[in-house]
Amino acid sequence: MKNTQTFIIEYDQKIYDFSDMACQILGVDELHKIHLRDDIHRLNRGPVAEQIEVCRSALAEGFREFAELYDAFVTEVIGPLYGGIISYQRPPSFRFHYSGRGSSAFHRDRDYGVKCGRLNLWVPLTRVWGDNSLWIESEEGAEDYTPTELDYGQALIFDGANLKHGSKVNTTSSTRVSFDLRFAPHSMMAPGSHLVLLVR
Repeated sequence: MKNTQTFIIEYDQKIYDFSDMACQILGVDELHKIHLRDDIHRLNRGPVAEQIEVCRSALAEGFREFAELYDAFVTEVIGPLYGGIISYQRPPSFRFHYSGRGSSAFHRDRDYGVKCGRLNLWVPLTRVWGDNSLWIESEEGAEDYTPTELDYGQALIFDGANLKHGSKVNTTSSTRVSFDLRFAPHSMMAPGSHLVLLVR
């Protein structure tokens, strides 16, 4: 089962305020400027893997606080779009795409054993555009990558098992902080679901 369409959803960030919670856990005022924090700035001279791991570890530790809100988001916001969810990743994967640094190589999730029929949900906690965003091909095999532009309060659903995606060197002055997960929907789309098809 494949779903190669890509959709943007909107959610109420006042109810699901992941950004504020991440700021509290990481001890910063603005996520998009996290690369300027002293400890991160020092690490920025070394391997990017080290600095990412510092923040990932903090978020993973703080996931106990995050978990209730995360579960509610997946079941209350995403679940109804597909008539329910059979299973979903818990905890999600936390990503940091620092200003001036590279990120993930282009890939299809099936290259790593992910089964077709699972969908990706990508939730940026900062505004994303251009080189700080996720680049996705429009259809399988096209390799015509374009960056996704989203504001905080928007998320992306796409078929990451089959659509090649990845990130480039972040040439913007804004670090991207995001989380993503894979889920198995009950159906590909429930009747009456309000999804905005991302037209490329």
